[in-house]
Amino acid sequence: MDQAGGAGILSTPESVQLSVSLPGAAPPHLRLHAVCEAGARLLAAAARWLRAVPAAHALPFEVQVSLLKKCWPELFLVAHLQAVLRDRAATHAPDTSHDMAVPEISASDYSDERIAEVTSSLSRLQQFISHMEQLRLQQREHAHLRALCLFSPDGVPDFLTRKLQDYQIKVLRSLRATVQDEDRLATLLLQLPVLRTFSGPFLEDVFFVGFVGDVSIDDVIPYLLNAER
Repeated sequence: MDQAGGAGILSTPESVQLSVSLPGAAPPHLRLHAVCEAGARLLAAAARWLRAVPAAHALPFEVQVSLLKKCWPELFLVAHLQAVLRDRAATHAPDTSHDMAVPEISASDYSDERIAEVTSSLSRLQQFISHMEQLRLQQREHAHLRALCLFSPDGVPDFLTRKLQDYQIKVLRSLRATVQDEDRLATLLLQLPVLRTFSGPFLEDVFFVGFVGDVSIDDVIPYLLNAER
């Protein structure tokens, strides 16, 4: 049971755990397929996790869809981060050139301007992952970051604002009880604005090009959540 008023937010093992595995290293001609497969698994894991959070599960289905549409890039990246770091720790491999941390892009799919934008974001993503690797986050810390992203009241209808603010306060209290070190707590919370700098279109270009075609992730989300009902 979560401490300090967090009960009901991350009160079950399923709301803390994230069950997802990434594809292994792929030869060059299969790398795009492996990246798309990783993206599909991570997105499905985010939807599955949302449904496992009691407070989110209790919300109407339409609200769940709205929440996931709002924050899927952050949830996707926290899930990606956790899976990548877990795989690296399991293999004890210092060479990360072939893991799924930072995918490559195909220049034929983009304009020169878009290539520059995506390349810059990929570089920042690599820096972010390296920084987070040094922090050695625990499973419950990952879960709290996901919950803070999920229950952010930014951009939601007025009728949801107060409820999400209450949920965020409970998650924050629980995180403070879990971490107990104020400097580490501040460092973790400072990662949330960084997560928001990685846009949905960037992730679609990198992880889903050639996988969902012209369909946006927002269009896929209702079907993903419905599959978890």
